[in-house]
Formats: sequence, C-alpha cells, structure tokens
Amino acid sequence: MALPKLEVPKYMMTVPSTGDEIEFRPFLVREEKILLLAMEEQTEKATHNAVLDLVHSCTFGSLGKKNDPMFDIEYAFIKIRSKSVSETIDVRHLLLFGIIKSETERVFFIIKSCIQAINFGEETYNIVDISKKELNEFVDSLTQEMFEKLQNFFSTMPRLRHVLDVENPKTGVVSQVSLEGLGDFLT
Repeated sequence: MALPKLEVPKYMMTVPSTGDEIEFRPFLVREEKILLLAMEEQTEKATHNAVLDLVHSCTFGSLGKKNDPMFDIEYAFIKIRSKSVSETIDVRHLLLFGIIKSETERVFFIIKSCIQAINFGEETYNIVDISKKELNEFVDSLTQEMFEKLQNFFSTMPRLRHVLDVENPKTGVVSQVSLEGLGDFLT
C-alpha cells in the first residue's frame, strides 16, 4: 500500500515590485534541508541559490528566477518562512553566528549578485561567462559617478528591515541592531 500524499496549505501574498497576487506554500523538510546544507557551506552564493530555489518551489514558479528583484525574493522568503517555521527570529542566533556583516560588504555583495549582464557599447557580457575575479575587477574599476548611480538604486529600492533594541545581559548596555535582507532572517 502506498503512503498518502500530504496536503500543504496555500496562502496569498502581494509581490512588492508588481502588486501581483501570487499563491505560495510553506517550505517542506526537503527544502529546509537544502537551505541548511547551503548555509553550512558558508558561501553567500550557495545560500543565495538555495533561497532562490526554495522561493521558486514555494511560489509555484511565480518568483525565484535569477532576474527577479532581490527585494521581491527577500519579501517572499520571509512570508514563506513565517508560515513554515515562525514569525519570530531569535536575535541571539544572528549575533552568535556572525550573520550580521559590515554595510560595505553587504553593498558590494548585493551589487555583484544582481548583475545579470554587462552592456558595454555594442557588446553584451552574460554573467555566466564572467569569472568571479573578472566581475570583482569590473566593479572595482567603476567610476565614482557610476557607482553612486548603483548605490542610489539600491538605497532607494524597497527592502525588508527591522530595528531592535537589544540589551547585553552582562553589562546592561542597550544597543540597536538592524535586521535587513535575507542573511539576517535565515536563522
């Protein structure tokens, strides 16, 4: 006798960039396992790809493509996670595991991870044909004016952000911790 197929609840969300209503479901154990394995690799690329795959599966293909805006992916991941695990996150995990990174590292990672192709004159260079070293050199060689335009786009795009007051139990000092982006919400 075959095992029964489990029914999974479905929910609706509004995609921030388009306003479209899409259906989604909580992630399953197999998807959580893939995400955890990617996080164990401790590379942002592995985690990023695992999140894209998870969002793609849980939104029935509506989101999670490499060219989807990162803020849509982050928003969908948080909505999916809230129905899968919990709507709360323990901030101590974020601090203990060093997930919170410097703003400079975050800016450069986001910019590089969002590049799909580089158009230069009549030539188009697809990101899959470019090595990580070449991409780093390209971004490092941008003029200040070009980089400011990129920074302006990223600083004005919608984003997930939550600021918490956290008290150090040993010293009693209260500090503010800003949670922003997928990395801060993955635990």
